Formats: sequence, C-alpha cells, structure tokens
Amino acid sequence: MGILQERVLVPSDLEDLQVHITEDHLLLMHSDPFSDACTWTEVYELPHLPRAGGEWLTRSHVGQFPLALAVAEPLCSNLIKSPEPSILFLALAHGDHSVSLRPSSRVHLLEAVLTPSGKMLFNSVASTAANIDSNNLRQTKLFSSSRSGACLAVSCTLASSTYQTYHVQYGKRGNKIDVATLHPPEADKANRHIIGFDGFRGRLCWVRGWCPSRVHIIDYV
Repeated sequence: MGILQERVLVPSDLEDLQVHITEDHLLLMHSDPFSDACTWTEVYELPHLPRAGGEWLTRSHVGQFPLALAVAEPLCSNLIKSPEPSILFLALAHGDHSVSLRPSSRVHLLEAVLTPSGKMLFNSVASTAANIDSNNLRQTKLFSSSRSGACLAVSCTLASSTYQTYHVQYGKRGNKIDVATLHPPEADKANRHIIGFDGFRGRLCWVRGWCPSRVHIIDYV
C-alpha cells in the first residue's frame, strides 16, 4: 500500500498531501505535525516515451523525513557527484509541538538521495529559523526561482499576514539560507496574498481584496 491508501483516509487528510513533479519523477509527500511529526514520501518514475495502453506509474522509492514538512519546493536534480540521483528541496517544516504549543517553524535545504535499494534518504544541508508560527504553516505558500547554485524564494502566510524572502546558496560555494521580511508596498497587507513570483526579475504578483479583487504586479529592486 502507498501513502494515499495508508494516510489519506478522509477528505481532510488531502490538506497535508503535496504533489511535486520533476523532470524524471512524480513525488507524493504527506505529513501530520500533530501525529507522528514526520513526512512520508513516495517517488514514481516518469516515462520519457509514451506508453501504450495507459500503464500505471511504477513506485521506485519510499522515504521518511523526521520532521513534518508543511510545504516543499523542488529546486534542482542531481546536485551531488555520485551515481545515485538526488533532488534538492527548499522546505518549511513544523516546529516541535511536544515542546511548545506555538512552536516556531524552520526553513530547510534538503537533499533527497534516491538509492539503488529503493530508499529515499533525506539530508538537511542547511537550516535556519523561518519566524512563522508553526500552527499557521498550513496556510503558507512557497514560491521559488533557482539557477546556477542560487535560489530566491518568498513565502506568504495568510493567517498572520506574514511575508518573507529566502536567499539560498547551494553547491560548490557552500550551503546557506538567509531570511528577511518582505514588506508589501501598501499597509493593508492583511487583504492581499501572493499568487506568483519571478525571482530572476524580482517580480511579485499579488491579489488584493476579496470581493472585488484586484491583481497587482510589483517589481522589487
């Protein structure tokens, strides 16, 4: 049985299911910060040529990360020089609810190695505090742009109107994450949320208001 059969038992469980697609793989990630506080992951190989008869995808790897990841973004594949393929993630993880009722979250740079044995091994190669209440992470979205060993990302937390930027460096120059607060151009930040981000241009797409709503495109210098 897979993640969908074992962990998604009622429709509300889908809130914690993440689906990611890379060039070669489909990934399913499911976590529950109030239960086992870990993230279960399944990897399915994507065919490079059309298959006759609509065959099912084959599950190639399974893995478990010992923290509940609220949101993850694949950045690149095969970063490490080894015969084993890998996927690099930028991820926001829930804090430890056994220590505090309102724990702080953390942002991780994760390297997921796909081993020949079928296991997916997670390594946190960089981590820092994200300054987002862990209880609000379910209402947080993460947007990223990455290229040539660097990534610029933003997060939008609707519950607390928190906006942050993440400058990530990885690869030969070392692994590092710098976090800063993102200030909207207007004061009514509680009535806006991010729907798109282009880190190469420093361009954000906001939706302001609820009924009616207006779309704003803003360039940050």
